[in-house]
Amino acid sequence: MSKIRQKQMKRRAEILEKVIVLLKKTPFEEISVQDICKAANISVGSFYHYFSQKSDLLSGLMGLIDIYMLENVSPLLVKESAYDNLKIVIRGFSAYIEESGIEISKLISRCRPIADSIDNEKRPLYSILIDIITSGQQKGEFKSDYPPEKTADLILVALSGVAVDWSRRDGNYSISKRMEEFTDLFFPSLLVNPDS
Repeated sequence: MSKIRQKQMKRRAEILEKVIVLLKKTPFEEISVQDICKAANISVGSFYHYFSQKSDLLSGLMGLIDIYMLENVSPLLVKESAYDNLKIVIRGFSAYIEESGIEISKLISRCRPIADSIDNEKRPLYSILIDIITSGQQKGEFKSDYPPEKTADLILVALSGVAVDWSRRDGNYSISKRMEEFTDLFFPSLLVNPDS
């Protein structure tokens, strides 16, 4: 990822962090673009440079996980086992959801993203998954029945499903534990030798 793209992502994240603060006091529907600009100390024009409309903030909130994964999870990935790396990513994903809190998770889960507002091919989380799956297939650790892109896409759908369920149930269970259970039950199907 280019330094310009990283800088843009960081600035968007800073604006979104201010939105999160606002969301703790005010429902999303009642927050105006002017409120966001005031909290982020930016002009309305700057806001529209990063977001074409207020509803784009929802996709942006979803994208904060990408920054979290790049900064906090990528450095933890080990080289030996693609499967272990996949588990690290899942733990990082669930930790982020839990840290963000139930209200943010509920907001994101009840919103339907605008078509193509979340382009997986540009998402760092998607790229991390592609790299892990490709590595696992090249080493003969993972089955190669599906291309890495398809597998990564399905993993993202599954992870999102667990997060949505957690938010709809008001976080009444440990999302980290549920993600571990999900991983233990379904991810061995990726392995060439699941018993090893």
